[in-house]
Amino acid sequence: MISSKTLILTVITAIFFLKGCAPEDGGKKFNSVNLYLKNNSDFIIEKVYVSSSVSRNWGSNINKVLIPEKSEMPIGTIDCGQKFDFKSEFFSFIQPPAQALEKEVSCDFSSLTWVVENKTNYFE
Repeated sequence: MISSKTLILTVITAIFFLKGCAPEDGGKKFNSVNLYLKNNSDFIIEKVYVSSSVSRNWGSNINKVLIPEKSEMPIGTIDCGQKFDFKSEFFSFIQPPAQALEKEVSCDFSSLTWVVENKTNYFE
């Protein structure tokens, strides 16, 4: 049985794939952006979650490797034109997860950098 989150994301992806979500730029339509995570914290990031804001759960961890402190790496692509929630969890029994952050993703740029600090999150 397909979860409702998977079904919603599949339908949204199909719509944006057919229609596009950004203005034409040199004859190209961007449907998604490359997502990078910059870990400016003093801790290793173990888990990364990106979920549609309309979803009631986070789904599974999308991160495949530990992200060392003071580093940056690509973590995937995400569709444009919708709101997502972003959450990371530090690899530590002492540190709580970084606060969740909501962002509407636009295709004005081909990439988006999510910055995680010890107690804050923001986008560059």
